[in-house]
Amino acid sequence: MQNMEFTIDCKTWRFGGDINNYNENGGTYLLNSQGYMCCLGHCAINMGLKPEDILLNSVPTDVNSAKGKEAIAYKTVFAESHFGELTSDALYINDANHNDFDDEYTIENRMTDLIMLFNGHGHELEFINTEALV
Repeated sequence: MQNMEFTIDCKTWRFGGDINNYNENGGTYLLNSQGYMCCLGHCAINMGLKPEDILLNSVPTDVNSAKGKEAIAYKTVFAESHFGELTSDALYINDANHNDFDDEYTIENRMTDLIMLFNGHGHELEFINTEALV
C-alpha cells in the first residue's frame, strides 16, 4: 500500500487505558459512543470510512460492515494478517495507561512515538488541535 497521510484531531482523540484514560472520555474503541476515537479510528475516518462503520469496534479486524475501496484499503493497511506490527504497536502506544510506562511518559511522548511508528512504516501522521489536550 502506498504511503499515506493521517491526521489525528486531538479534540476527539481517545487514549490511555480503560481505567486511566485522558479526561475519562469513554471506552477504548475505534469510535466510542461519546464520539472519541483512538488513533486507528482517526485513520479509518481519514481513509473514508463512515463513523457508523467503526462505532464500538475495538480493533480494525472488527470492521466488518464497511464496504468499498475505502474499507479494502483500511483493512489492507491495518487489519492484514489480523494484527500487523503497525496495528499492534499503535494499539499499545495509544491505549496503554501512562503508568504502564514510567512516570515521565507524557502526552507529547505518546504523540512522538505514534509519529515515529507511522513514519517507520512509510506513512505520515500529524496531530491537530493539540491545545485541546491542556
